[in-house]
Amino acid sequence: MADEYKDDFLYVGKDYRRKDGPEKAMGTAIYASDITLPNSLFAKVMTCPWAHAKIKKMDTSKAEKIEGVVDIIRYDDPRIKDTKLMSSWNHPFTAYLTENVEELKDFLPSEGFYDGEEMGVIIVAESEDICEEAMNAVEVEWEQLPFVLDPEDSIKKDAPIYYPGRETMIGNGNEIPGCEFSMGDVDKAFKESDEVWTVPVAEPMINWVGAEMPQVTCNWEGEDVVVYAHTQQPYDLSLYTAANLGLKQCQVKVITPYSGGTFGERAFVQHFNDQGITYIAAMVAKQHKRPCKCFINRADQFRSARSQCYMHGEIKIGANKNGKINAVSIKNFTSHQRAGLWITGSAYSGYDHFTDNTCVQNIKMEDHCAVTSQPPGWWFRCEQNIGSYNLGIVNSEVAHKFGLDPTDVAILNNGYEGHDVDYLYNIAKEHGLPTRDSLKACIETGKKAFGWDSKFHADGAKKLPNGRYHGVGFIWDHAWNDNVNTITVGLSLNQDGSVNILGQRDDLGTNDKTTYSQIAAECIGIPYEMVNYRCGDSTAPFQLKNPGGSMGVISQSRGIMRAAKKLRTAIFDKALTLNLPEFKDAVVDDLDLKEGYVFKKSAPNAKVHISDIAATCLPYATQPWGISCKGVIMVYDTNVTKRKWGYPDGGTRPRFARQCHFIEVEVDPDTGEIFMTNINNVVDVGVVISPKSCRGQAYGGAMQGLGRAYSEEYIYDKTYGVILNPDLQEYKIVTMLDFETAEAELEESHNAGGEWGCGGIGEDVATLIPAILSDAVRNAIGVSITEQPITPDKIIMALKDKK
Repeated sequence: MADEYKDDFLYVGKDYRRKDGPEKAMGTAIYASDITLPNSLFAKVMTCPWAHAKIKKMDTSKAEKIEGVVDIIRYDDPRIKDTKLMSSWNHPFTAYLTENVEELKDFLPSEGFYDGEEMGVIIVAESEDICEEAMNAVEVEWEQLPFVLDPEDSIKKDAPIYYPGRETMIGNGNEIPGCEFSMGDVDKAFKESDEVWTVPVAEPMINWVGAEMPQVTCNWEGEDVVVYAHTQQPYDLSLYTAANLGLKQCQVKVITPYSGGTFGERAFVQHFNDQGITYIAAMVAKQHKRPCKCFINRADQFRSARSQCYMHGEIKIGANKNGKINAVSIKNFTSHQRAGLWITGSAYSGYDHFTDNTCVQNIKMEDHCAVTSQPPGWWFRCEQNIGSYNLGIVNSEVAHKFGLDPTDVAILNNGYEGHDVDYLYNIAKEHGLPTRDSLKACIETGKKAFGWDSKFHADGAKKLPNGRYHGVGFIWDHAWNDNVNTITVGLSLNQDGSVNILGQRDDLGTNDKTTYSQIAAECIGIPYEMVNYRCGDSTAPFQLKNPGGSMGVISQSRGIMRAAKKLRTAIFDKALTLNLPEFKDAVVDDLDLKEGYVFKKSAPNAKVHISDIAATCLPYATQPWGISCKGVIMVYDTNVTKRKWGYPDGGTRPRFARQCHFIEVEVDPDTGEIFMTNINNVVDVGVVISPKSCRGQAYGGAMQGLGRAYSEEYIYDKTYGVILNPDLQEYKIVTMLDFETAEAELEESHNAGGEWGCGGIGEDVATLIPAILSDAVRNAIGVSITEQPITPDKIIMALKDKK
C-alpha cells in the first residue's frame, strides 16, 4: 500500500491521454441533450415575464389549435391540483424526512416572484419548435406586484413582504439571519493603526453559464421510470423523483451522460430546473405512454436558473506603514433569494478567509442577507467568493496605500486565526504533517515564472509605447483542502487482470476517469491502462462523492486507496490457493504486486501475472484444471473522509496549503478597455495526481474568475425588474481568446488535506481570481476600483476623477 507522503510514484504525477479524450475530441461523446428516445414528446414550462406578478386570466385556445400540440397543462388543471414538489425553503431533505407538506413548493403556481420563475402552464408537443410556438400563443392577463432588487432596500421597514405568512420562517420580514462575527478589539486596533480608511466593495450577480442547458428525458418501463438527466446529483435526483412520484427509490433509475458544464449550479436538485422538469417529463411520459423530454432554452435558463448572489458593502481597514494589518471591519448586504436560504454564515459573509489565512487579530463582520426579486441564489462557482474577494481587496489596498509590494504584504500577514505562520505549522508538526511554508514557496515560484521583480512598479508609473497603461496584480489565499463526506466505492477484478472502479458519480469534464484510474493503479500495483472508471448510473451499487467543491480527488482518493488495499489482499489470498511454485510456503505478508505481477518479496524475479490469478475467479472457470471458482473478486470500502485532526480550540480547521496568482494587464485610457495579456496561476495542490488535469482546471478557473471581475453581471431594468441580458451576446464571458498567455505552476507540499497530502484546485482558482483585477488596474492607472465588474465606463470615470 502506498505511504501517505511518498514521491516514488509509478503512475501518479504522470501525464496520460485522457480516458474520455477521444470521444470528446471527436464529438461522439453523449450528453443528456443528445438523448431523444424514439417517439418522444417534448415539454416546456412557462416562465414569469415580470419581477413579481400573478396570473389574473389565461387563454390557451390559440395554442391548443396549433398542429403538433399534444397536451396543455395549466396551473388550474385538475390533474395537478394540490401537487407539490419537495422543499426549496429549508434543507433539501427536511420536507421528505418529516413529511411536512406545508414546506413543499407548489408545482405550477399562478404567482411568480422573479423574472423567469417557472409557473402557469406546460406545453406538450411533438417537437421543441412547436412547444416554443405554442407557448408564444398563450395569452395571459397579468397583475404586476411590488418588487425590489437591492438587498439593502429589501430589509427596510416599508419594503413589500414577498412571502406573506412565511416571513417569520425566513427571519424578519425579508431579511434572512445573516452573520455577525467579532474577534479582538477592532475599535482599539483602529486607533493604534497608522492609517484607517474605508473602501466600497461589490460583487455582481452572475450566471453559471453552462454549455448545456437543463433538460431531462423520462421513459416508463412498467412501473419503473428511467431518467436521463443533466444533473450533478443522480442519486439525489432519484430520491427526489421517487418522493414526488410516490415511488420507491428502487423504481427510479437516473442515468447521467456527460455534463456540458455545470460548475456547481446543478449540485443539489431541489430547484425546479432539476426536480421540477424531471417531474414534468415523468408525468407526461406516464399519461401519454411515450417518452418525454422537458427542456429549458438559453434565455429561460438565464432568467430561471440559480444565480450567484449579489453583494455590496464596505470594508474598513486599519494598518501600519510596514503593511501589517491591524483590524478589518466588514459590512455586507447580500441577496440570497429563495432557494438555498439555509446556506448562510461565514461562507457568504466574507470574514473566514481572514481567520483561516492571516494573523490579523481584530476582525468584525456585519452581514445582512435578504430575499429579493431575483433568481434563486446558489453556490455554483463556489460559495467562498465573498470571503476570497474581501481578503484580496484588503491585501491589495494595504499594499497600494503604503507603496508596498503586495507579495510582501501577504507574507507579513500570513497565519492562522490571529497567530503567525509559525503557529500554523506547529499544528502541522504536532500531527506529523509537513511544515513547509506553502505561501512563501508559491510566491517564490510565481515571481520567478512571471518575472514579477522586473515588471512590478509604482501605481500609474508605466505607460507603454502604444499609449496604454501597464499594470501587474497579485492575489493569494488558501488552497481548498479536505472535505467531510461519506462515500462507498467498489473495485472489481476482471478475468484479464484489469480492474473496474465502481461508483455512481456524474462526469463534469474534470478528468475523473483518468485521475481515479491513476490512483487505483498506483495503490493496486497494476498499469494505468488496466484500470477504468465508469459512472453516471444512480443504481450503481456504490456512491462516490458527487461533483462539486473542487475536492473530488480528496474525498474519492481515500475510498479508492482503502478499497485497493482490500483488493490486493484478496488477490494475494487467491494466489496462495493456487499452489503455484512461485509462492511456495508464502503468506499474504510475503507477497507484493507491481506493474501487474505478483511475486514474493524475497524472490522478485519469480513473477505471476495478475491475469493468471484473475482467470481462476470467474464462474465456471478452472485454472489449473480441477480448482473450482468461487466467483469474481469484488471489494468495496465505506469511507467517512474524516479529517486527521479536530478543530483546535473550537475554531476553523487549519489550512496549510496556499495559492497565489499573478496577472499583467494593459489599460486603454481613451476607451477604458482592459487587455489581459498574461496570467500565471500558482497552486499548492499537495501532490499532483494528473498534471494536465491540474493545469486545465487552473486555466478554466482563471477564466471564470476573471469573467466575474471583468464583464459578467446580470443587468436589470430598474423600472420593471426584468433581466435585460439573458443571452451570451449581451452577457459577456471571458475565454482563453482574451489572453495572450496563461501558465500554471503546481506546488507539492504534501499538506493539502487528502491522501498523500493532495488538495483541490479548480474551484478555488475561480473563486480567488476576481480581486486580482482590481489590484492590476490600480497598479496601471493609479486609481482604486473595488466594485466589480470593472467595466470601461468605471475606468473612464476613475481617470476623470483622478484628473
